[in-house]
Amino acid sequence: MADLVGKSLSHYRVVAKLGSGGMAEVYKAYQPGLDRYVGIKVLHSHLVEDKDFIARFEREALTIGKLRHPNIVQAVDFNLEGDMYFMVMEFIDGPTLKDELKARLAANQPFTLEEIARIFLALGSALDYAHARSMVHRDIKPANLMISQEGQIVL
Repeated sequence: MADLVGKSLSHYRVVAKLGSGGMAEVYKAYQPGLDRYVGIKVLHSHLVEDKDFIARFEREALTIGKLRHPNIVQAVDFNLEGDMYFMVMEFIDGPTLKDELKARLAANQPFTLEEIARIFLALGSALDYAHARSMVHRDIKPANLMISQEGQIVL
């Protein structure tokens, strides 16, 4: 997949690449109509040929779009442009839990028991909410947990 930084997807202007996984690349983009930043998950091009996978990605977007929980990122759009399927989500401006763990390890400042309890309570609440609605994440790990500017854990 070509780098999308500096290009537009629909009405979103891609400004930075945030990461890449087995399923998709994730970008930060600007949404001028609402004057805000969003996250965009763009499905890898080799997966576009798999109709079953596309159907699952569409179902995932529809399901996530209906979830309303303070510890679950909000999906705001799903679209196809050319041969690129993408899901647009609220942008969480903060580090991943993985990055925070590395930074604290380097500074010899581990999480306190209170902080660890808060993280696990937030994650448990999000998973309980999602599971009650038949949604399964399948990839829970520190790299997939964000820490918002307010210190909130977001899945």
